[in-house]
Amino acid sequence: MTLRTIVAPLAALLVLTTALAQDDADPPPQVDITGGPPPSEEACFFVRNIRSFSSFDDRHIYLEGRRSEHFLLTMYPGCIGLSGAIDIALSNELNRVCSIDSATVTYRALGQLQTCNVRQVEAVEDRDAAKALAEFRKRAAE
Repeated sequence: MTLRTIVAPLAALLVLTTALAQDDADPPPQVDITGGPPPSEEACFFVRNIRSFSSFDDRHIYLEGRRSEHFLLTMYPGCIGLSGAIDIALSNELNRVCSIDSATVTYRALGQLQTCNVRQVEAVEDRDAAKALAEFRKRAAE
């Protein structure tokens, strides 16, 4: 019996064992930000198509549109009190908002109206991906 005849079946057994062990492992998380930010791309949306929003912090707003569209807005500069805003108003000269447009967000915080500029608009997979991207950027800035 040669070394080759012994090693080949052992290698096949190792590959099979590794594959079976991976099947029993926990499924990978939906959004993995350890290797980098979740995927996103520059995008535009029509204001009238937005159904809901939530602010993650004083710099990021998640928007859900019709037809399962999801967006992450990054504000410039950070907007004090945005994370606690209950109502927001999004406006610009057009009804369509893109990163290059001069869109503003107006919201009530600290007892008065505040206004911030939208710096970036990105399409994301869903709310979880938007939150993960915002958290990734927050950690990267620290």
